[in-house]
Amino acid sequence: MDLTSSSPHHQHIKDEVIHEYPEKYALNTNSQSNNTSVSIVSLFIYLLAGYLIFQNVWIIGIILLVIIIHEMGHLLAMRYFKYSDTGIFFLPLIGGFVKGYKREVSQKESAIIILAGPLPGIIIGCCIFWISQYYPDVQLEGITLYLISIIFIFFNLFNLLPVYPLDGGQLLNRVFFDEEGISNKVFVFLSITFIAAIAILTKVYILLVLVVYFFMKMFGNINLNNIENKIENSGFDLNKDYDELTNREYWEIRNILINEYPSLKNVSKAPPFVFSSIEDKIAGFINLLLSRYLIQDVTLWQKLLIAAIWITALAIPFLLDLNMRHLILLYK
Repeated sequence: MDLTSSSPHHQHIKDEVIHEYPEKYALNTNSQSNNTSVSIVSLFIYLLAGYLIFQNVWIIGIILLVIIIHEMGHLLAMRYFKYSDTGIFFLPLIGGFVKGYKREVSQKESAIIILAGPLPGIIIGCCIFWISQYYPDVQLEGITLYLISIIFIFFNLFNLLPVYPLDGGQLLNRVFFDEEGISNKVFVFLSITFIAAIAILTKVYILLVLVVYFFMKMFGNINLNNIENKIENSGFDLNKDYDELTNREYWEIRNILINEYPSLKNVSKAPPFVFSSIEDKIAGFINLLLSRYLIQDVTLWQKLLIAAIWITALAIPFLLDLNMRHLILLYK
């Protein structure tokens, strides 16, 4: 007798076991509107913090314009490539970032999305610089066109530095490095050390806020990887979409998550199968844990092209003979 065969009686017992688990939590379909609300709040905090530092609404406005153009480049590219749950968020005294989700992540698409942020701002900055050479006396409330061009170029070039998680670091990691290897962790640590050194040497101590943020992000990623390993070692396959997750998988992964994530320590594990007041956060975390595929679709020639664009952009301050000291003094 084949004990592994699926008889009607065996299937009935299996269905009963499955049905002991209630429906998993439905992901929030209003995430886009929530993103907009959070974005507006973060913008308000950013403007308030900026005013306390610079005491000049025109400087704040120019920096904000540079950031919006930069982040809109990322956002529009993400939406073009059908990313979901997209949104722009502002970090006080630092800048902003765009988030979005897609299950199958293409190297080629990633390179375009990453470069779509800094390249438009660099081009605009170069155009303003050339105008400033013909009209050196033109000013905006005491701010010269030359300084405006430096703000545009510097901010975007800073993001292109091969330092994670800046755009340049993400480009290097996604297209040229192995995202999952030990080299990634070493690269991230060296990146944080580099930014801290730059902040101290240039006395632009505001960059130390960025260092703290990167440290938090690094340890958050390490914690996330540890949780993923525990879930996979418990026999669960994370290579699926949230919709493909069975009710049993949801509730049991949820229990592991509660055990491992400190901020969920006050949430009751199942059974009883009762949704928490922060179930939306838990479901979002489970969705985040589900693996994404990286499609390796960038050829050698395309890598060389990306590298050429990248190096050319980084060389612009030398090609235009820009004096970045103006910007350092602005932050001081």
